[in-house]
Amino acid sequence: MSQPTTEPANEDVAYFNQILKAGVDAGCSDVHIKVGTPASYRISRAFRSTDFVPTQVWMQSVIDGICLGELNGGGGLARPARAHGGFELGDGVIRRG
Repeated sequence: MSQPTTEPANEDVAYFNQILKAGVDAGCSDVHIKVGTPASYRISRAFRSTDFVPTQVWMQSVIDGICLGELNGGGGLARPARAHGGFELGDGVIRRG
């Protein structure tokens, strides 16, 4: 039996994971990622925006990559949370807009 891969499904998923890791490393409580709005972190109740503005194409690529990775037994920082319509990271939920 083969081991599950931890490699991201595509470049967009890899960048998404970098965004999440940067938030975790900064001690954020929330990561907000919405099409057309700069990705932002909530740290100590204050929002800090990034320069990255996700597009619909990028967001769909991330969603497809994560869902495909999960179906194939892959891993990663995020996993689909279909009941919430977003992604689950630890005990928080990152929702799609």
